[in-house]
Amino acid sequence: MVVLDDADTIKRDIMKTYNRRKILIKEILQNAEGKISLTCDGWTSLQQLGYLLLQTITLDNAISNNVAIHELANLISQDSYIQIDEELFHNRCLAYILNLIMKDGLKKIAEVIGKIRSCVKAIHSSPRRRQMFLDICESESLKPVVPLLDCNTHWNSTFLMLQSATRVTNIILRMKD
Repeated sequence: MVVLDDADTIKRDIMKTYNRRKILIKEILQNAEGKISLTCDGWTSLQQLGYLLLQTITLDNAISNNVAIHELANLISQDSYIQIDEELFHNRCLAYILNLIMKDGLKKIAEVIGKIRSCVKAIHSSPRRRQMFLDICESESLKPVVPLLDCNTHWNSTFLMLQSATRVTNIILRMKD
């Protein structure tokens, strides 16, 4: 025969577990290296009860994500009847997925991007070249905006470099001559 605790005892046990884990999760998050993004989702059940769920924790690199998932799965599985499959926990960050997609797409125009990057690097390579660029902008009555140099870990910086270089293509071509 199974003896069940009364509702107050069950509630007290659940709240103790919740509070203990809340403290542990706070410690893990406070000690984590890098940036952390938390995503929450709220909804109302058919019984008109409100719920708030911490959906994802995204750290700024994959190794940190794997460690965080492992630690959270262990925390949830302790003192619990629920065993967590870490694979179900692991969802890649949307920004990371977009970055992979864009990097793959940019490979198709890598030669063109490389040429533009070389030109932009040349402008940034010395104060003399930068000044020459600004002087040409002034002689053409253009707003003197030096094209941005991209960072290979951020696809959007490549977009910004291409966008800024496009605005001053004629000046870049004049400098090349």
